[in-house]
Amino acid sequence: MIFPRSFSLVIGIFICFTTFAYGATLLPPDEVEALKEIGKIMGKTNWTLRIASPVIAPSSIRLALKSQDLPGMLPSELVRLPHLQDIDLSRNYLNGTIPPEWGSMKLVNISLLGNRLTGPIPKEFGNISTLANLTVEFNQLSGLIPKELGSLPLLEKLGLEWNERGANTCQGQTTPLSGSRYPGALPPAVAVVKRALSKIKKPVTLLDITALSLLRKDGHPSIYGNSGAKGLDCTHWCIAGVPDTWNEILYHLISYEK
Repeated sequence: MIFPRSFSLVIGIFICFTTFAYGATLLPPDEVEALKEIGKIMGKTNWTLRIASPVIAPSSIRLALKSQDLPGMLPSELVRLPHLQDIDLSRNYLNGTIPPEWGSMKLVNISLLGNRLTGPIPKEFGNISTLANLTVEFNQLSGLIPKELGSLPLLEKLGLEWNERGANTCQGQTTPLSGSRYPGALPPAVAVVKRALSKIKKPVTLLDITALSLLRKDGHPSIYGNSGAKGLDCTHWCIAGVPDTWNEILYHLISYEK
């Protein structure tokens, strides 16, 4: 859900209902006050709240404020919204650190992609047993990945690419990541493909160049792709060097098989 940059927010519209409770009451006043405070902290100056009547109390809600040019900070006050499960604050100018208080919530999806966040990922996030997606790419985070995240039973995606100071996107990248290990998680599709191939009776050779390619953050077209300066292609590896390496590996693999 993407809202326009200037709007009068009606609570009944803002809340995404996944299930409905018949005979439910209006949204509690303390949650309305919490939303007002959250807007101030994030810098949402043109945010007007009013309660729609009647409002059906949800079992889960989603906060989506993508590409709103928000200049503020991440609010710890989100803990005052007990039904909040999904947070999408991608592509803003939010700064500061990620609130460790969020670790006490029952969140499913957190997307903070493309902001100016600093500091570490809170180890308290290891307490969010419901968490399935944590995307914090294109920020300026530092520190180690909390080992506590490894115990999350439902975590499917951990997006950490380009979390280094002064390197929020692939634009201007001229050198690969140092070392031979990618700091973020590999795409979930890699594990799916490997599981599928392991069940095939005929021998299959997988040329897995995923980690190798991810290290080449300098290999993307960036603003020099088909869309020019209007677009930013950080998905494809089209710069000379990366595809050449793929071909060399494939050539030697074929030669070896012969």
